[in-house]
Amino acid sequence: MATVALMLILFRGVFNIVYVPTESMAPAIDAGTIGIASHISCLGKDRPEPERGDIVIFRRGGSGKLLCKRIIGLAGETLTISCGTVYIDGEPLGEPYLEHGTVTAGHGEFLIPEGCVFVMGDNRGNSADSREWDDPFVRISDIRAVWLAGMRTCFAHLPFPQMTG
Repeated sequence: MATVALMLILFRGVFNIVYVPTESMAPAIDAGTIGIASHISCLGKDRPEPERGDIVIFRRGGSGKLLCKRIIGLAGETLTISCGTVYIDGEPLGEPYLEHGTVTAGHGEFLIPEGCVFVMGDNRGNSADSREWDDPFVRISDIRAVWLAGMRTCFAHLPFPQMTG
């Protein structure tokens, strides 16, 4: 009984189990992956800010849908997309999580406001993300969890909270 109670506390208060139905985060997270994410709020008031490279789960706008993307730019930075490359404060961003030869579509310069981040999917050709949104920034307060691990599955019909790309 104590084990069941502990599991309920962990998976309701500390961790989220989520299902990712799209390929916007491939190859890091394939479509059909079930994953575990750590609630950002469980880290407490003095929790560190999310970092560049973190895969985060957040709600965007009034749709209420959960999204899963990677943090690319941080508050106070100038992020530029030009000629298929992402630059942070004028320096090319190394992105070892992308498949070799990935080109980042889009262009523009974004000054990321305090309390916000700029996010993109790893599958740059198949991801609706900060590059396309009218308001390209995600408030840190809207980030619900940080991705920990996942497992590819064929159980798409399971009733896990779903995220969109």
